[in-house]
Amino acid sequence: MLHITNGSSVSLADTGLGGEIVCWADALHEGPVPADLDLAELTRLRIAFLSSNWPEVAPILQERDAALQRFGEHDEVALWFEHDLYDQLQLIQILVGFMVATRRRRV
Repeated sequence: MLHITNGSSVSLADTGLGGEIVCWADALHEGPVPADLDLAELTRLRIAFLSSNWPEVAPILQERDAALQRFGEHDEVALWFEHDLYDQLQLIQILVGFMVATRRRRV
């Protein structure tokens, strides 16, 4: 099972649920988020924007993207998000990522 969370404040690892846990840590309501970029290009842009205040951001976002690309290896995916803007923007990005990854597998 793949668990994708809205950040690291909730420790799913301590719950005993098992599976892979990914924190989707990016405040998409701040900084550039152009509509015409794929996930890899957007991640590079977000890393460039975020790295001045968050030097360790690159491997976190890259690992997150890799987990999204592998979502089909899991029997289930659980999305742990709330109704606020921060979470909803992340959720949209993840759902688009699922759609793109699914289309690539069909080709």
